Amino acid sequence: MGGSYTTLDVAGSAFTNATGINSKRDADIVGLWTDASRYAHSYLLSGGIYTKLDDIPGSTATYALGINAAGQIIGGYLAGSNHGFLRMSDGSYKTIDVPRSTDTQAEGINDSGQIAGRYFAGGNTHGFLLSENVYTTFDVGLDTEALGINDLGQMVGSYLAGGTEHGFLRMRDGSYMMIDVPGSSTRAIGINDFGEIVGQYIDAGGHVHGFLATPTPEPSTLLLLAIGTLGVIGWTCRRHFTHGLANQPIHRRTAKPRGPGYLADALPLPVQRQHRGLKRVLYVRPSLLTSVRRCTSLSRARPQCQRSVVPAVPQFHTPRPTR
Repeated sequence: MGGSYTTLDVAGSAFTNATGINSKRDADIVGLWTDASRYAHSYLLSGGIYTKLDDIPGSTATYALGINAAGQIIGGYLAGSNHGFLRMSDGSYKTIDVPRSTDTQAEGINDSGQIAGRYFAGGNTHGFLLSENVYTTFDVGLDTEALGINDLGQMVGSYLAGGTEHGFLRMRDGSYMMIDVPGSSTRAIGINDFGEIVGQYIDAGGHVHGFLATPTPEPSTLLLLAIGTLGVIGWTCRRHFTHGLANQPIHRRTAKPRGPGYLADALPLPVQRQHRGLKRVLYVRPSLLTSVRRCTSLSRARPQCQRSVVPAVPQFHTPRPTR
């Protein structure tokens, strides 16, 4: 990949990790860092300035994991047990605890402020969506974790089945799709607004790899795309054909005036064309031309007509037999 790399190190840290970035032009970044005693802390990097996020009352460790365009930060903190948090752009905090849970962590946030995460209750891990202060909990399988969410409300994560970890995609309507790299243990971690999914998988040899999953259009989507493409081709052919007719010699027919306001050039005009050895006569209305003549006085001696320019709009009409 081209471009440049910038090293991120919090001053005085023994370890620094970047975990989230938002979509602002001058992007804000959040991450983790540890001190010399290996205690975990969080930071916000905005405008080139590091801000340490250790001001949650009663916390002994913080984990900032995501940030949206509004500057809202989500993650978890340790205070006896693990709790999720939402840090507002003004620096205030809100604790995120799924009701009746013993452990909660927020994992992802979109630009609408919807939060995806996981919580522990009843001896199992479950996924949750927090939207407008309402929790929606769900299970795809054992140990379900929601790890990422995009601006469309689609979530990705992982669950266990048959002793193997699998990735999943949860749609806004609550339906699911399995995300599995063949022959591996898979975890889906992030998703963007194009439906592209990133994560990690462990192969049969125990090696850990990253992956990018790109969605394949549904058959209905392909059909609509094909129809749209044919429509564009048809319009293009029609446009070229119409322009070709407009450039052919036109033989006018004589017509009698029919009253004030009558378009004297409105009668069909025959055009001689050769097509595969057969002589055809096509009738083209003057709307294919660039001007029309409107007559307000139909005196045979001094007709008062005015010619005005009009757009050339492609039109096709059924050919009439020649006389």
